[in-house]
Amino acid sequence: VEIIEPIKVEGRSLMPKVVVVDDDDNDRIPLVSVKAQAGYLEGYDDSNYIEELPTYSLPEMRNGTYRMFQVSGFSMYPTLQDGSYVIGKFVEDWEWLGDNKVCVVVTERDGVIVKRVTNRAREKGFLYCKSDNRDYKHIKVMLEDIKEIWVKLIYLLSSLTQLPTIRKLQNLK
Repeated sequence: VEIIEPIKVEGRSLMPKVVVVDDDDNDRIPLVSVKAQAGYLEGYDDSNYIEELPTYSLPEMRNGTYRMFQVSGFSMYPTLQDGSYVIGKFVEDWEWLGDNKVCVVVTERDGVIVKRVTNRAREKGFLYCKSDNRDYKHIKVMLEDIKEIWVKLIYLLSSLTQLPTIRKLQNLK
């Protein structure tokens, strides 16, 4: 595994602090499990920490920088399930992140959160991070509190727990 230093333009990093590739220069996707998320807040820019995370590759995940995060809790249910995984692509320019995207937002105050984002970066200097589950509060995250943003590309479901709901819908027909 090789660690690539970030490119900087006018003091702003255009890549995550640590990028992981294999010996053939293929991108690897580090997994940040629920257990590793507390450490990720401190180690997201530490090559030694990232190197210790398990890494994976997927055939269609090339020409970008990706991370896989395990979902914890029910704030995004039914869209995302507890224990499942989100693979996100690094967002280089937060100001132009589209509204209503599911993102992993790494913050100083709230840690690693997975939410649906309404972007108010240019107008007001924050992201409004919404839970899909109405039982959970939405939160406002100021840009200065954000360390990284990863927009969801792929969702990996660990179990099919929706079967009772599907059966209820079929019974209504």
